Amino acid sequence: MLLGLAGTIVPVLPGPTLILLAAAGYALLTGFSKNGGQMLATMAVLAIASGAARLWLAKSGASRVGASRQSMLLGLTLAVMGFFVLPVIGALIGGILGIYLAEYGRTQNRTKAWQATRGVLLGFGAGYLVEVAAALLMMGMWIVWVWPR
Repeated sequence: MLLGLAGTIVPVLPGPTLILLAAAGYALLTGFSKNGGQMLATMAVLAIASGAARLWLAKSGASRVGASRQSMLLGLTLAVMGFFVLPVIGALIGGILGIYLAEYGRTQNRTKAWQATRGVLLGFGAGYLVEVAAALLMMGMWIVWVWPR
Protein backbone atom coordinates (compact mmCIF):
# COMPACT_ATOMS: atom_id res chain seq x y z
CA MET A 1 0.00 0.00 0.00
CA LEU A 2 2.67 2.49 1.00
CA LEU A 3 4.69 1.67 -2.11
CA GLY A 4 1.61 2.41 -4.20
CA LEU A 5 1.07 5.72 -2.43
CA ALA A 6 4.75 6.60 -2.89
CA GLY A 7 4.46 5.68 -6.57
CA THR A 8 1.54 8.06 -6.90
CA ILE A 9 3.23 10.96 -5.14
CA VAL A 10 6.55 10.46 -6.94
CA PRO A 11 5.24 9.30 -10.32
CA VAL A 12 7.75 6.56 -10.99
CA LEU A 13 5.58 3.57 -10.20
CA PRO A 14 1.91 3.05 -11.11
CA GLY A 15 0.51 4.01 -7.70
CA PRO A 16 -3.21 3.11 -7.94
CA THR A 17 -2.34 -0.16 -9.66
CA LEU A 18 0.05 -1.12 -6.85
CA ILE A 19 -2.55 -0.16 -4.24
CA LEU A 20 -5.13 -2.32 -6.04
CA LEU A 21 -2.69 -5.25 -6.20
CA ALA A 22 -1.93 -4.89 -2.49
CA ALA A 23 -5.66 -4.89 -1.68
CA ALA A 24 -6.20 -7.94 -3.89
CA GLY A 25 -3.30 -9.68 -2.15
CA TYR A 26 -4.81 -8.84 1.23
CA ALA A 27 -8.17 -10.24 0.10
CA LEU A 28 -6.60 -13.46 -1.14
CA LEU A 29 -4.50 -13.96 2.00
CA THR A 30 -7.21 -13.21 4.54
CA GLY A 31 -10.30 -14.27 2.66
CA PHE A 32 -12.84 -11.85 1.34
CA SER A 33 -14.91 -10.28 4.07
CA LYS A 34 -18.60 -9.66 3.59
CA ASN A 35 -17.89 -6.42 1.65
CA GLY A 36 -14.45 -7.38 0.33
CA GLY A 37 -15.56 -8.07 -3.23
CA GLN A 38 -17.41 -4.77 -3.48
CA MET A 39 -14.47 -2.86 -2.01
CA LEU A 40 -12.03 -4.51 -4.39
CA ALA A 41 -14.30 -3.87 -7.40
CA THR A 42 -14.72 -0.22 -6.40
CA MET A 43 -10.98 0.14 -5.98
CA ALA A 44 -10.45 -1.38 -9.44
CA VAL A 45 -12.87 1.12 -10.97
CA LEU A 46 -11.05 3.97 -9.20
CA ALA A 47 -7.65 2.76 -10.43
CA ILE A 48 -8.83 2.45 -14.03
CA ALA A 49 -10.75 5.74 -13.94
CA SER A 50 -7.83 7.67 -12.43
CA GLY A 51 -5.43 6.34 -15.07
CA ALA A 52 -7.85 7.23 -17.86
CA ALA A 53 -8.48 10.68 -16.37
CA ARG A 54 -4.77 11.33 -16.07
CA LEU A 55 -4.20 10.54 -19.75
CA TRP A 56 -7.30 12.42 -20.90
CA LEU A 57 -6.46 15.55 -18.87
CA ALA A 58 -2.89 15.58 -20.16
CA LYS A 59 -4.07 15.26 -23.76
CA SER A 60 -6.79 17.83 -23.15
CA GLY A 61 -4.28 20.33 -21.76
CA ALA A 62 -2.03 19.80 -24.77
CA SER A 63 -4.87 20.03 -27.28
CA ARG A 64 -6.34 23.15 -25.71
CA VAL A 65 -3.16 25.13 -26.33
CA GLY A 66 -2.33 23.54 -29.67
CA ALA A 67 0.75 21.58 -28.62
CA SER A 68 1.84 19.16 -31.32
CA ARG A 69 2.18 15.41 -30.97
CA GLN A 70 5.90 15.79 -31.71
CA SER A 71 6.21 18.13 -28.73
CA MET A 72 4.56 15.58 -26.48
CA LEU A 73 6.82 12.79 -27.79
CA LEU A 74 9.98 14.87 -27.38
CA GLY A 75 8.84 15.88 -23.89
CA LEU A 76 8.29 12.23 -23.00
CA THR A 77 11.64 11.19 -24.47
CA LEU A 78 13.58 13.88 -22.60
CA ALA A 79 11.61 13.14 -19.40
CA VAL A 80 12.71 9.50 -19.54
CA MET A 81 16.30 10.49 -20.32
CA GLY A 82 16.23 13.13 -17.59
CA PHE A 83 15.00 10.59 -15.06
CA PHE A 84 18.08 8.45 -15.62
CA VAL A 85 20.46 11.41 -15.58
CA LEU A 86 18.98 13.08 -12.50
CA PRO A 87 16.41 10.74 -10.88
CA VAL A 88 12.89 12.12 -10.30
CA ILE A 89 13.60 15.85 -10.80
CA GLY A 90 15.35 15.14 -14.11
CA ALA A 91 12.12 13.74 -15.53
CA LEU A 92 10.32 17.01 -14.80
CA ILE A 93 13.13 19.15 -16.20
CA GLY A 94 13.52 16.94 -19.29
CA GLY A 95 9.78 16.89 -19.98
CA ILE A 96 9.43 20.66 -19.74
CA LEU A 97 12.53 21.25 -21.82
CA GLY A 98 11.44 18.78 -24.51
CA ILE A 99 7.99 20.31 -24.93
CA TYR A 100 9.35 23.85 -24.96
CA LEU A 101 12.13 23.10 -27.46
CA ALA A 102 9.80 21.24 -29.82
CA GLU A 103 7.18 23.99 -29.69
CA TYR A 104 9.81 26.71 -30.15
CA GLY A 105 11.24 24.81 -33.11
CA ARG A 106 7.76 24.50 -34.62
CA THR A 107 6.50 28.06 -33.99
CA GLN A 108 9.75 30.09 -33.73
CA ASN A 109 7.96 32.08 -31.03
CA ARG A 110 9.03 31.93 -27.38
CA THR A 111 5.69 33.13 -26.04
CA LYS A 112 3.69 30.53 -27.97
CA ALA A 113 6.19 27.82 -27.02
CA TRP A 114 5.87 28.71 -23.33
CA GLN A 115 2.05 28.87 -23.56
CA ALA A 116 1.98 25.39 -25.08
CA THR A 117 4.39 24.09 -22.45
CA ARG A 118 2.31 25.65 -19.68
CA GLY A 119 -0.91 24.13 -21.08
CA VAL A 120 0.64 20.67 -21.19
CA LEU A 121 1.93 21.09 -17.63
CA LEU A 122 -1.49 22.19 -16.38
CA GLY A 123 -3.09 19.15 -18.02
CA PHE A 124 -0.52 16.80 -16.52
CA GLY A 125 -0.87 18.52 -13.14
CA ALA A 126 -4.64 18.13 -13.13
CA GLY A 127 -4.27 14.45 -14.05
CA TYR A 128 -1.71 14.00 -11.30
CA LEU A 129 -4.07 15.52 -8.72
CA VAL A 130 -6.87 13.19 -9.83
CA GLU A 131 -4.56 10.20 -9.48
CA VAL A 132 -3.36 11.26 -6.02
CA ALA A 133 -6.97 11.77 -4.89
CA ALA A 134 -7.92 8.32 -6.20
CA ALA A 135 -4.92 6.71 -4.48
CA LEU A 136 -5.77 8.37 -1.16
CA LEU A 137 -9.41 7.31 -1.50
CA MET A 138 -8.33 3.73 -2.28
CA MET A 139 -6.06 3.68 0.77
CA GLY A 140 -8.90 5.02 2.90
CA MET A 141 -11.20 2.30 1.57
CA TRP A 142 -8.62 -0.35 2.42
CA ILE A 143 -8.23 1.01 5.96
CA VAL A 144 -12.00 0.90 6.46
CA TRP A 145 -11.99 -2.64 5.04
CA VAL A 146 -9.32 -4.00 7.40
CA TRP A 147 -10.03 -1.92 10.51
CA PRO A 148 -11.38 -4.15 13.27
CA ARG A 149 -14.92 -3.34 14.28
